[in-house]
Amino acid sequence: MLRTKQYRYPLVKSYFGGIKYKRQKMIFPPLLPASTKQTGKDILIVKTDSIGDYVLMRNFFKWIKQTKKYRDANITLILSSAMKDIAEYLDSDIIDTFLYVPHPFWRLSSAQQSQAFFKLFSKGLKHRYDSILFPSFNVGSFMNLNAMILSEIQASETIARVGDLDINNPEHMRFLSLFNHVVFHSNGKNTFEFFNNKNFFETASGETMPLPLHTISLPKEQKSPYVVINPCAQDAFRMWHVQNYATVINTLIHHYRVPVYLIGTQSDKNTCDQLNALCDNRCHLMIGKSFKDIISLMNNATLFIGNDSACFHIAAALKTPAVCISAGMSYGRFVHYPPSSLYRIVFHPDIERLLKQFMQDKKNENQFCPIFGAINSVSVNHVMDAIHQLGVFHD
Repeated sequence: MLRTKQYRYPLVKSYFGGIKYKRQKMIFPPLLPASTKQTGKDILIVKTDSIGDYVLMRNFFKWIKQTKKYRDANITLILSSAMKDIAEYLDSDIIDTFLYVPHPFWRLSSAQQSQAFFKLFSKGLKHRYDSILFPSFNVGSFMNLNAMILSEIQASETIARVGDLDINNPEHMRFLSLFNHVVFHSNGKNTFEFFNNKNFFETASGETMPLPLHTISLPKEQKSPYVVINPCAQDAFRMWHVQNYATVINTLIHHYRVPVYLIGTQSDKNTCDQLNALCDNRCHLMIGKSFKDIISLMNNATLFIGNDSACFHIAAALKTPAVCISAGMSYGRFVHYPPSSLYRIVFHPDIERLLKQFMQDKKNENQFCPIFGAINSVSVNHVMDAIHQLGVFHD
């Protein structure tokens, strides 16, 4: 029977969710001797959050292999199991070893997290790496995993982001002292996540990265017009009501006579069935399909419509015209996209006004945006106006 260990950083009695960790005698993890030559030939990257986070980061993996410090490095990537299909489909030519922990990892007990971590050693995880990179914003959510990695694996450098930890909090500072380099976001927590990632990898590599906004490069095919809709999201507060989606679908079908495809995971089936039943013409259901099938469908779509979730980031990366429906939650990090003719992010007008006021005030650049609007304050007319602005259909 596997004997699990519990980890905690020194002198802290508890952390998020009331989880308690055993004290450890070792204050700092064992570090390999610093190399006087090229470092980073064997890299471990820990990225265990969600699919959208992966999409906003994946383009940097290829780039760091071209830097002087990490040139041609072997990369081992620890991911959430939710990212398996997209990661292996898009990046198997870049990443040397994929390892997975259960999703959502942060909801597992301390013992379950320990069991999942130690299983990785039988699947290819090593006890020594030149560099370990922790680029996730949610450092606090993965504190137990990160502490286990630092305690069980030796490395000459360990680099993490400040992320969701408060650097004015003494307990958080003790945890951050376990890393020998911490990347602080100079533009604050409201910076778009792609640029936070860019800052992290530039700091880690010591080189400036001339990389455009995240992309997924797949050839487009000429097909008859169709619309793809993902009405679901990991968090319920991000989901626009199915009745609203049904009204948009019925309007598109009646005015433009375009077929509509509903996509989602197997766990989204009930929601998609409910939505389909509200539509005058039945949609094509693509539920629980492989990522290869879904990305091909999205890549050649005339239009994508969805919530503030992974599929919108995928559509933006594919350069598929897209409408994202948002309540303003996590605005700065996830939907603060640069202006583009290819997508529209729809808020309630009052929320949009308040967001602009908040972001224009320099004193707020290091603060989370406090605007939390109910997503169903966004009307069908708001979404239809955004679709018309994209100009993908012609009356």
